[in-house]
Amino acid sequence: MPTCKNCGTLLDKGEKICPICQTPNPLGNQDEHVDFTDTFKPVDPEYKLVKQKSRILAAVFGFFLGFSGAPFFYLGFKKTGIVWAVLNVAVVACMIIFRATPLALWIGGTLLVLWHLGLGINYLIPHDQKDARGEYLK
Repeated sequence: MPTCKNCGTLLDKGEKICPICQTPNPLGNQDEHVDFTDTFKPVDPEYKLVKQKSRILAAVFGFFLGFSGAPFFYLGFKKTGIVWAVLNVAVVACMIIFRATPLALWIGGTLLVLWHLGLGINYLIPHDQKDARGEYLK
């Protein structure tokens, strides 16, 4: 129930003068509704909810699609992913162009596979690894 702004007497909403202290407009601004939603923004409109990236998925990409730079693209490191893919294509092209012996092709291919397995294992090891946005991998 509203009260008088001067003496604190309980009043009805329709009263224009306080019956105790005779103050005109005893309710003041108490009957006006103040909307705070226009002044308080709990969430900035530019804020976007994003899912946290997974270490397991990054590792799977590293194991099976590591030659293409997929784990880097997944984590948001686009330039690193492009460099990784171009480097892998260059290594394979050099082995083919220079007509490497079957043994050299086998050794080079094995080293590439081990390199990509190491990339996948790196993502499996729990440590403070972050994605391109600076958020920790889950």
